[in-house]
Amino acid sequence: MLGRKGIMRLVLVGGVGLALALGACARGVSQTDFDAVKQQLSTKEQEAAAAKQQVTSLQAQLKPAAPQEPKRLEAKITIVMGDTATDMFYATAEGVKGGPFRVPAGKTVGIHLVNKGPKEAHEVLFGQKMKLLDGKPDSFEVNLFEKVAADVFVYPSGTKVEVGGGMFKELELEIGAEAWIRATFPAELKGEWEIACVIQEPGEKGHYEQGMKAKLIIE
Repeated sequence: MLGRKGIMRLVLVGGVGLALALGACARGVSQTDFDAVKQQLSTKEQEAAAAKQQVTSLQAQLKPAAPQEPKRLEAKITIVMGDTATDMFYATAEGVKGGPFRVPAGKTVGIHLVNKGPKEAHEVLFGQKMKLLDGKPDSFEVNLFEKVAADVFVYPSGTKVEVGGGMFKELELEIGAEAWIRATFPAELKGEWEIACVIQEPGEKGHYEQGMKAKLIIE
C-alpha cells in the first residue's frame, strides 16, 4: 500500500518475516529468492529452538537432586540454621526462633536440618548439661546421639549418602547444606534436651553466645 508521496507503509503483522516480504517486494526481489530466504530463516529458528531445548535438558540433568525425605517416618521436624548481622539461631520451618522442637518417643522420627545462614557454617549438638572450656561453651556432658543410634542422610552434590545406625556427637553443615537424621527415641529419654552450636570464631562471640541454641523436648 502506498501512503503519501508514494512512500510504502510497512505493517508488521506476524513479525520480521512479513516485514522482510514487503521490503523484498518493494525492492523488486523475485518471489523465488524471497521464498528461499524465508525458508532459511525458518530453518535457523528451528535450529535455535532445538539448541535451547537441548541446553535446558542438559541443565536439568546436571542440577543436583533435591534432598528426599527418608522413608518410614512416623513424625518429623525441620530445624533451620540461620544467621543475621545481629544474631544466630535455630528456627522452625515457619520461622519461629528458638523452638521448642517436640518429638515423640517410641516412633521413627525424621529431623530435617537446613543451613540457610548466608554467611556461616553451623553445627548441631543435642544434649544436656553444657560444659565449658576456658569459660566458653564446648560440649554437652550427656550427648543424645551417643545414647541413640541414628541413620544420617546427607546430599553432597545432590547425591544421597546414608550412614546407617551410627552414633555421633555433632553434625556440621556448610552454607546451603541439608541433612536428615532418622531415629527412634526410647521412653527413658523423655524430657528436655538442648540443641546447640558451639563454634568459636577467632576474635568474635561464639555461635552459642549469639543465640544458636534451642529446646528439644522428647514427649
